[in-house]
Amino acid sequence: MLKQVKTQKELDSLEKICWDDSDFLVGKITIHNQEEFPKEINYPGNFYPNYHLIYEVCSAPKDYLELVFVNCEFIDNSLINTMYVKGSVSKLFNITLTNYKGDTTAICSALLYKYHNLDYDIAKQFYSKN
Repeated sequence: MLKQVKTQKELDSLEKICWDDSDFLVGKITIHNQEEFPKEINYPGNFYPNYHLIYEVCSAPKDYLELVFVNCEFIDNSLINTMYVKGSVSKLFNITLTNYKGDTTAICSALLYKYHNLDYDIAKQFYSKN
């Protein structure tokens, strides 16, 4: 099950991943709610896209990390290939990410994540079956 980032501490834990040695593997974009989303964010009226992304990560609990930016009002597409998770969590759990210069790179209603242990070939096909 995907876990929602609800605290600054949770967001900071994702920042600690060595993103320089991590690689974007595969992704998909949806514009509707998903069954796997937590109930508090799975409601009608989300009109912005959801970005589902899989990264091969270093210095993390497992080899792969799935990130889902839900109802993403803004995302700098360069963020996808050069992920850098630093930012803030609002009282309503909205997420704003910034780069090392302080420029906004993403604004979304929620950030979900899940670590996976997968075979590389299965990881590459992750969204073709989901």
